Amino acid sequence: MSESTKNKSSDFQSKDEAFEFLVQQSQNKALKDLWKKELEQLPDAPQDVKIVNRRFNLRKLAAVAATFIILLGSFFWLTNKEDSLPKMADLMIEESNFLLDADSATRGIFDNDENEMMIALQKEIYGALEKHDYGAAMGLYMTKEKQSQLSLNDKFYYSLSLARIEDGDYHKAIRLLEDVINKNDKLYNESLWLQGLLYLKINEPNKSKIILNKLNNNSNYQLSNSRVLLKRIAN
Repeated sequence: MSESTKNKSSDFQSKDEAFEFLVQQSQNKALKDLWKKELEQLPDAPQDVKIVNRRFNLRKLAAVAATFIILLGSFFWLTNKEDSLPKMADLMIEESNFLLDADSATRGIFDNDENEMMIALQKEIYGALEKHDYGAAMGLYMTKEKQSQLSLNDKFYYSLSLARIEDGDYHKAIRLLEDVINKNDKLYNESLWLQGLLYLKINEPNKSKIILNKLNNNSNYQLSNSRVLLKRIAN
């Protein structure tokens, strides 16, 4: 069962697992509540990403007390701009819906014996991305990279994989996205958005500001969310 579908006591194997899940979701809720408050202050801005608050049935007083303590702690680090911007970027990378194109499984690869191995590799990558197994996708992209076979589509999803794993090479992801942006590919707006978030993850808000303004000047993609980030950067 996936983490997103655990919402009642019977979904957990042990009390420890339930408590660990509660801790993580409480931290996420603190960020989402802050984000929702920021969005509400924007006049008539389209909302591109719907932030969904997950609800839990808290049946024990100990769990309620633990939640209160965690939320109180979250409040203090959320008030620190330097600390909260990377966490906001993490939330947006997690919540943003980057659609996976099924045709990318074999795009740019000729169907012949010489490329049979590369076709199989690309299908493996697509399968990993479809399952949100970004660690496996990253490893497969590294194999493809050694063969100098990365397309612009590959570079975007390679960057997304690096962004969504713990301790990913965010600098490399930014460089890969730059290739997509320079070619003005069909993933241009998505690449700008992801690159802006990655700059926040590595604590370079001024570079993120340039990228997010570029995105806003180009389209309405992620307009309300980018405005929230730009406001946070300015403050």
